[in-house]
Amino acid sequence: MAGDDPCIHMEEDILITKNFNVKANRVISQQRYSLIQFFSMRKKDLTEGSRWDNSFLMNQCYYAPPEYSKLMREYYESWAADNLEEHPNGTDQMICDFLKSRKEKYWISVPSLVDHRVAKSMIDPRRSSKRQSLTFTDEVENG
Repeated sequence: MAGDDPCIHMEEDILITKNFNVKANRVISQQRYSLIQFFSMRKKDLTEGSRWDNSFLMNQCYYAPPEYSKLMREYYESWAADNLEEHPNGTDQMICDFLKSRKEKYWISVPSLVDHRVAKSMIDPRRSSKRQSLTFTDEVENG
């Protein structure tokens, strides 16, 4: 749906921070032409903060710069033929592979602007329900 436009992609099982739009736009203004991840649960978030990375994981909320949503959708067509059986829900793996195919890194924004809800996964109930950010704060009440 985003086509060639820049877009913030969000999954449905997240909590958002207060003033999300203001905070997200501040980060986007500094990295406008790079993919930006607004959720991370890595230990490095506590010691290194915001940084470049090359192994995309967890697509709860990310910014796709102009043309990326369309390019990722096109990439998915060929990626799915070889990877969908192994990664049936792996859109984060697909994004990781997309970026690697372009030899691009992405920006992890710390603190996380969204958090993963504590809940049993409907995709795979064996997944841990404890997949939360170590840096998320200021949850919107009744979010």
